[in-house]
Order: sequence, then structure tokens, then C-alpha cells
Amino acid sequence: MSKTGEQVIDVMNEELSKEQTGLSFELDSLNLFLEQKKELSIVPMDRTSLLTAEKGDLSEMVSDILQNVNDGVLDAMAVNVFAKKGEYIFKSLLEGIKGKVHIPEGSEYTVFNTVISQRATGVKYLYSHCGDPEWDGLFELSKDIKERMDARQLFLKGVKEPTEQSEVIDEQTGEVTQQACVIKPVVKTGGVSLIFTLK
Repeated sequence: MSKTGEQVIDVMNEELSKEQTGLSFELDSLNLFLEQKKELSIVPMDRTSLLTAEKGDLSEMVSDILQNVNDGVLDAMAVNVFAKKGEYIFKSLLEGIKGKVHIPEGSEYTVFNTVISQRATGVKYLYSHCGDPEWDGLFELSKDIKERMDARQLFLKGVKEPTEQSEVIDEQTGEVTQQACVIKPVVKTGGVSLIFTLK
């Protein structure tokens, strides 16, 4: 018989508690003044089960875990890895049971302190089927602009230092189509994130 969600959580709790205790023991062998952390589960499930827990219980659970991290009772890295593995488990479960849960259309169903309702998702409008010449023309124009934008952005990524650009004159009309300017390197923004790869 397959394990229930609660049994899976219990197994993960036991494994992570063992790993955390082992880590503390290794550190103690290097530093005699470092107190060994208590052996406790990352997810406290003493009062209720995950399946029947209410939203308030879950919020309190998260708050307790974060407080234990802030107090130094739980290791932040262990909790982060635990959360990533839990995320992998539950995302995989949701993907695996997609389309297997059904309720009467337009109704709500309550079970395990959870309200389940049905509504349309992923709605798309296919305007190309309307046969509207104005929309078709604007769409083709937008595709042309996007291609030109992509090509120009690729050029700008290659600009490493301020570069003078001469004005561009239309040879037939003599009209200045682009003023002289100094093109500066593109500004790159972003942050640094931790990437967790499960083995």
C-alpha cells in the first residue's frame, strides 16, 4: 500500500532530524564550546495532520519554523533544502493527479477544511480567426517591429563602451532619419539567487 502524505512528511522529518543531528555532532568535534542543537522535526505535526490542517494551522506552522530558524534552533540551510524537496514532491503530485479530481460543474465541494471550486483557466482569444483586416495589419506590423527590436537589442548587447554614432541621411530625400548620438552600453540588472539541484 502506498504511503499517505502524512507518512511521507514523517519520513522526511526523521531523515532531516538525523542529518541535522549529525551535522551538529561533526561541528562539536571541532569546537568544544559549540552546543549541539536539539533533535527536532522541521515541520511540527503534533496538533494536527497536514491533510486536515486549516489555513491558520499552516500559517502558524510556518511562523514556528521561521522563529526556530531565527532563534538558531533550526539550521536555515536544512530548512531551505527541506522546503525545496517538499516543493518537488507536492508539484510532482499535483502534476500526476491532474485531471483525476472531478466535482459537479459550477458547484463547490468542501473536504479536509478545503473548499474546491471549478472555474475556467488558461482562456485564450484567437483574434486571427475574426477576419478583421485592421487587426491582421497591426499584427503583421507588430511582428516586424519585434524582429527589428530583437536585432537592435542584440547589437546593443555587444556595445562595451560609449560609441559615437553618425547621423543617418536618406540618400533619395536627403532627410535625416537618425540624429548623431553616443550609444552607451546596456545596463544589466539582476540579483544573485541560490540554485538547489536535487540528486
